[in-house]
Amino acid sequence: MQRPGPDYMMVTSQDCEGKITSREWVKITEPDHYDSCGISEVPRYIARFFASTSSFIGLSFFQPEGRDLASLCKQDGGLSIILLFGHERDPADEARARKIFEELGATTMHDYLVPGDQGRDIRWRVEGDVDQITLLYRQVLMEILHFTEDEPLDVSFRDQDPERIAIPLSE
Repeated sequence: MQRPGPDYMMVTSQDCEGKITSREWVKITEPDHYDSCGISEVPRYIARFFASTSSFIGLSFFQPEGRDLASLCKQDGGLSIILLFGHERDPADEARARKIFEELGATTMHDYLVPGDQGRDIRWRVEGDVDQITLLYRQVLMEILHFTEDEPLDVSFRDQDPERIAIPLSE
């Protein structure tokens, strides 16, 4: 099945043995864009994240050119932080992330290389209230991904199930 349009991404789910269990096209919403001082918006978005009662909530912060990504997700009551490290990222940043999450006692949910040498995708299960997660998220953005206070930032917030189109596993 071909991509239904440019505003869709393919999402693949796997079981613990790596077997693909589902594939689907998921509609992507246009992000909010801040020309400068985007990091100052973190507390407002995380408060909105915690206030939502949806079963699935996704919040992502990234540079407009898509260089790095940090996401916060809630699904089925669990809270997780996902970091996508581009292939050109300094390995020390990944090591710093692993150390920070290890010190928090966070559990690694998945850790894999993105196909085509596009980097590494790591997800940690985390716990905390709105203030604790806000502090952690700012730490991730500034100390690991090296976002600065004054640079532009794009923010994607989803608190409803996006439009999905299932793809048969035989394709």
